[in-house]
Amino acid sequence: MAEKSETNKPKQDTGAVNDDATIIKELLSVASHERKNLQLLVEYFEKKIPELDERKQFFDRVSTQVPASLQKIEFVSQQIEEIKK
Repeated sequence: MAEKSETNKPKQDTGAVNDDATIIKELLSVASHERKNLQLLVEYFEKKIPELDERKQFFDRVSTQVPASLQKIEFVSQQIEEIKK
């Protein structure tokens, strides 16, 4: 009986090794897929950076003009109120 359990042991170890190898192959496949996705994402942002910079500059210009525009609107509003009186 001792011989039977010893002969079964290597088969079990081989099965465990095969399971581990399968899991590692699956993990490598997933990692490879994720790397490709990240590479595509990096390439997308590299292409979009100039456009995003232009938008940022536009919004920066607009945001600096807003206070002056609000002052002008307030001034015109005050003049309208004076005319109404």
